[in-house]
Amino acid sequence: MFRLTHGSGGWTQNILHSFPDPSQGGHDGDIPVASVTFGPDGNLYGTTLEGGLGYGTVYKLSPPPSVCKTALCPWVETILYQFSGGSDGKTPNGPVIFDQAGNLYGITGEGGTADEGVVYELSHSQSGWTESVLHSFTGAPDGKSPTLNLLFDSAGNLYGTTYFGGTAANQCGTVFELIPSGSGWTESLPYSFPLTTDGCNPVGLVLDASGNLYGSTNNGGPNNEGTIYELVNSAGSWTYNQLYAFPDLHFGIEPNGPLTFDASGNLWGTTYLGGIDDCGGPDPGCGTVFELLHSNGQWSFVTVHEFDSDSNGSNPVGAVAFDSAGDIYGATNYGGSNGGSCDSGDLFGCGVIFEITP
Repeated sequence: MFRLTHGSGGWTQNILHSFPDPSQGGHDGDIPVASVTFGPDGNLYGTTLEGGLGYGTVYKLSPPPSVCKTALCPWVETILYQFSGGSDGKTPNGPVIFDQAGNLYGITGEGGTADEGVVYELSHSQSGWTESVLHSFTGAPDGKSPTLNLLFDSAGNLYGTTYFGGTAANQCGTVFELIPSGSGWTESLPYSFPLTTDGCNPVGLVLDASGNLYGSTNNGGPNNEGTIYELVNSAGSWTYNQLYAFPDLHFGIEPNGPLTFDASGNLWGTTYLGGIDDCGGPDPGCGTVFELLHSNGQWSFVTVHEFDSDSNGSNPVGAVAFDSAGDIYGATNYGGSNGGSCDSGDLFGCGVIFEITP
């Protein structure tokens, strides 16, 4: 877990926590793949895909209790929950979010009663954190393998996506909603992807101020390269609108993370592959950053940046973020100046944190 600090001399990296190798006796978590969340108490909260009992963890990182006098002050880790791999879930592959009472919510890609993943809650008390499974997925018709982020609407309903499953025969994934009630949570499906021109394998969601949902699909669409879509909410009834279908690899293919709204209401995202450079290998392109401009009720697509596998990185992952000046930040899986030093099979470097300035 690292922090980048911006100063007059540029950006400085500080390691906040280094997860120990399980083979060396480490049990606090392994493979933190999801983004971290700042809690209302100023601590960082996150998940690890493995570690703990072997099936993943939820952890908290707290600043050092005393004033740090060097650049190498690690944060203090606390394990909040270790998944057992059974009905409680396993392999948490998304970030956690908070409700107004300070409880945590997240997903696991596997585990549960049918081993198809769960949505869970961690409630806090003086004795610690207690897990409750809000929904255990069964594949069909309710979805399979939830991915990436959860989000709350203003009424306290939870939304997310599953990569597979659903009501359609091809089981191309769903957008799901969990509605709280006195007896628990009830699942409904605002949309189930049918592997037609609509897309397949949805990857994350974002909500606008009117309660409409926006997302992308990793595959499918009229060209089978992925889509960007909108689900319009009208009194609890949802209407699917396709905003963009990726036409070919030159415009980017396989969008792979949640979209992000900018201050003007435009949508931004990344594609893992595509663009003009072949990355020096078999993959079709090194990925892109794109924008969907919204004007007069219409959306238009713009490729903002195409990665080239050199020092500026390749294969972007996750969502982009904005600062107050409108600069864009994100991360890539490969690329950078370290060549193949990360892995003998890696030709493209260890990845970069990038900034795009308007």
